[in-house]
Amino acid sequence: MTGIEIFPVYTGGRLPEEVDEFPPWTETLDTVEKLSIRGQSRSGTSFGIWRHDVEDALGFLLQLHRCRAETRLYPVKVDPIGSNRYALVYEEIRHKKYLQGNPLRNQLAGRNPPPMRDFFSEAAAQTGHLMLLPDNNSQPESGWGVEVKLVNEESAGDRIVIERLHKTDVIPRFAWLQPTEDAGVFWQLKQQEDACYELMGMQALVAQLGDPVSVAGLRNQWGEVDGKLKGSARTVIPEMLNSWPLFALQGPPGTGKTTVAAEAIRLMLAEEPHQRILISAQSHYALDNLAERVLETLDKHKNKDFEALRIASNRTSAKVDLSVDKYSIDKLTSRRIGDVEEHCKHALKNGGLRDELRNIVQEWRDTVGDCGMELRGRLRRASNLVFCTTGAATGNYLGSITGDPFDWVIIEEAAKAWPTELAMPLTWGNRWTLIGDHKQLPAFGRVDMENVLTELAHVDPEFTDLREHARCRDAYLRVFDLFRHLFKTAEDKETAASESPPAPRRTSRRSRLVEKLTHQFRMRSDIANLVSEVFYEGKLKTDGSTDKRDKPPYIALPPYLSIKKKGKEKSLYWIDTGSPGEGLALEEPSQRWNRGEITVVGNLLKDLAKGLFEEQKSTLVKSNHLAVLSPYLQQVKKLEQALGSDFTGAVHTVDAFQGREADIVIVSMVRCNQHKKQRQQLGFLTRPERINVLFSRARYLLIIVGSFPHFNRKDEVAETDLWSKICDGIDSHGVRRTAGECHLIGDRGPQS
Repeated sequence: MTGIEIFPVYTGGRLPEEVDEFPPWTETLDTVEKLSIRGQSRSGTSFGIWRHDVEDALGFLLQLHRCRAETRLYPVKVDPIGSNRYALVYEEIRHKKYLQGNPLRNQLAGRNPPPMRDFFSEAAAQTGHLMLLPDNNSQPESGWGVEVKLVNEESAGDRIVIERLHKTDVIPRFAWLQPTEDAGVFWQLKQQEDACYELMGMQALVAQLGDPVSVAGLRNQWGEVDGKLKGSARTVIPEMLNSWPLFALQGPPGTGKTTVAAEAIRLMLAEEPHQRILISAQSHYALDNLAERVLETLDKHKNKDFEALRIASNRTSAKVDLSVDKYSIDKLTSRRIGDVEEHCKHALKNGGLRDELRNIVQEWRDTVGDCGMELRGRLRRASNLVFCTTGAATGNYLGSITGDPFDWVIIEEAAKAWPTELAMPLTWGNRWTLIGDHKQLPAFGRVDMENVLTELAHVDPEFTDLREHARCRDAYLRVFDLFRHLFKTAEDKETAASESPPAPRRTSRRSRLVEKLTHQFRMRSDIANLVSEVFYEGKLKTDGSTDKRDKPPYIALPPYLSIKKKGKEKSLYWIDTGSPGEGLALEEPSQRWNRGEITVVGNLLKDLAKGLFEEQKSTLVKSNHLAVLSPYLQQVKKLEQALGSDFTGAVHTVDAFQGREADIVIVSMVRCNQHKKQRQQLGFLTRPERINVLFSRARYLLIIVGSFPHFNRKDEVAETDLWSKICDGIDSHGVRRTAGECHLIGDRGPQS
């Protein structure tokens, strides 16, 4: 109990109105009873069934991810061909035997794995390096590996030549070749497996994730929310703080969910400064963005009563943003040693110390630099504001901080993480807040995983376990879409409550389990209206300040991007590359890149950056004034080649750019073909989550490059009306111009 308030009783037993704001004891007792899960069925979903579904779904997901990584291993025989070079010869029989050793692994590999040289040439395209794992009885030894360099010019067919990077590296006689990006994947899967095992032992948490129940806190327990916050944030933050043990927050693009989380953390630490809070996110970018905002908010309100720690492994420390890196354990230890040395130096200089104390201070000054190990341990244990990615939320890193659960675990990007990833930070707390948006990109490989479950229904009947996974498809998907499931459960409860008789006075107050932010502060209104109508049922409101945003520096918009309607400059443009029949910008068959769009984007950038110096172009990119996005990696690579050094770092896949924003965003849609069915025409661009992210990154100007007629086809039965809504929205809120009339492409396509 955190506090007691006393109220008068008026004549006749009447209580003051303020009492109505408290949850009555009957409701509190009812909630506590529901939180108890001793063999009882919870309202909505039977806990026993839900727990069984969670356990089976997590087990399948871990197996799927492991088998997927195993299909990317190739067995080789290693022959030395010089002092530092080795020839790796592919062993097909060993490979087939390995794949067939696991039915799911064999199913994922397919009948014809890609040729070894082709696969690893592509895998090593970025760094030129590969991993070599030793063989252990015809199985890969995942405990350790050797990083090697691919010598592409000497590789051919089923033979790859590699070069040892360090003379001390031991190259095994028989080995397994692995992409460098997969290094550590088996270790990470083992950590997830351990976390899932621990999660299944936390029955209360599993129950909350299936059918959450929340207890409301006392009124006025928290301080005042920052008066400068706008929109629904001022009501959402108290709900977040009052909800125990679980709360979920949906933050559509530009709604400031990072700001909301930072303010809630500030209020919590102001009221309870000794709370230990673990803040986690799937990506380093999202985590550091939130960490920076939290630390800025605490500093703004002059709250110094905390110890922050940013955790990262040696392998990932380079990904930590400089603004947060100073809270790494190495930097904290070095800074603390320097502080102690400076303090001792100052004390000795000022004099006034007794001889015995002076000797102690001198000794401390001279030896504190050798106490780094002890200081690191003390600083870890003293930290009460800990930032780490979901992948780093392991006993290796958090075990040295605390043996007890954190008082509050906050997870950003929760809708983008697999439940096996969420389990890692979740199991470290006894109170949880999940933040994300299930209407943006899901977990990586989510669509592929769904397709695998569908395909397993058609495997040979002898593989009963695989067919059983297919039968459980819908139950698994509920678990995989954990964040979405929380909102669906809450909406179902609210619908049921609205159809029931109204509750008596003073028996209906309970903290909300889920909330949605409804005001966005990023996109100008043309862009925001399109996003709101297509992806958020028109419920996303736009703050008036967005249309008053200044144009980014250096850029002079060409006339075709400076069109006014009803006295207001438009911020949403579609540059139409023509219909598939015109053939000006057809995609390359089966390669997912579009030569015509590359030409248009290149000319667009020339117009936008006309007369700029190299340094100014660089500033546009580094300061997030300009970005070029595409849903396809191959198009990104081709754009980078075509643009050269002029716009280094400007081009990204949509997956890599989620959580980020830029003043001007150019989107290359790529798809333009003669297929008849929508699925073949557009591929995964029929998925609304991906398009939502593509179209919601721009603050000032969104320019979409693509074949408008191709996306707006209405002569065939469509699987989804997504693109019909989008194209209608473009015509309602934006401007359409052809690439030809803007002089961005010739009348015969990119070659003219």
